[in-house]
Amino acid sequence: MKIRGYFVFFVLLIFLLGAEGCPDKKTTTELGAYIGGVDGLEISFVDEEPPNTVLDNKQDPFYITLLVENVGEYTIPKGKIIATLSGISKDAFGLKSLNIKSVSDIFGKTKIGSEIIEGGLDQLQFDQANYKYDLTADFSTQLRADVCYGYKTNSLVTLCLKKNPIQRKQEDICLVTNDNVNVENSGAPLSVRNVKSRAGSGGVTVTFIVENKGTGEVYEPDTFKDSCVLKSGVEDRVKVKVKSKSDLNIKCGILNDGNSGVVKLIGRKRTVSCNIKTSSLQETAFEEPIDITLDYFYKEAIGKDLTVMNTEY
Repeated sequence: MKIRGYFVFFVLLIFLLGAEGCPDKKTTTELGAYIGGVDGLEISFVDEEPPNTVLDNKQDPFYITLLVENVGEYTIPKGKIIATLSGISKDAFGLKSLNIKSVSDIFGKTKIGSEIIEGGLDQLQFDQANYKYDLTADFSTQLRADVCYGYKTNSLVTLCLKKNPIQRKQEDICLVTNDNVNVENSGAPLSVRNVKSRAGSGGVTVTFIVENKGTGEVYEPDTFKDSCVLKSGVEDRVKVKVKSKSDLNIKCGILNDGNSGVVKLIGRKRTVSCNIKTSSLQETAFEEPIDITLDYFYKEAIGKDLTVMNTEY
């Protein structure tokens, strides 16, 4: 009985030592094209920048700094993250500008085999602030930071195609008509879902839903240049492009009978329907990868309470 107890203890000790020596790596068992997810940029204030309280009368200079982390799979080019402060007076706090832009690329997540390489981090620091007026009582406000960033979603759809879609052959390896077409999305706030294909005379019709699954607002590319301020009447718009590697003839009604154009979301989503001409394709069925790219600006905001304290008692 005692020998058995020693044996169990020995096995447990080996297990613990082995676990302690294992490297800490993020891995995934997914074999798909993308990591996935519904987030793009995570935004927060750097600790104590700004602090919760500052002094009045130019006695307490401080910084306002944003920490941005790319948790999606698209690399954001330099200058495509724009932050704008509100809730405070630029003049009262001695700020040169309420706007700031990123100065370097922020890399997205990548997957190499089963290992996930995390996305990039950066800081956006505004000029030094210092409340200049001599208050007669404490003053509290909420500091708000609106952040707009350019982003893209890459979606991979696998369609079954053939010259005569409505004709079934024994050699066909797939079904043209399919209510559950496989789709993979890169990690991003917008995604493509509910892909369906229908066989028709001389072509295939594919429908899919573009949906904003994040918490922010979406705008078409290049909406924002130097500041991230709400622009009414142009929100809920995304540029959609549908393309195959073999340059299939793809026409989408909502895209003005082309394969690229701007779509307005209704209730944070919109259905897109496209026709693919198949008369020049081979007789037997085959699977063809179709790339759907969503290109947009995404707008989110964070806030923090800030109190300016009167130092005269």
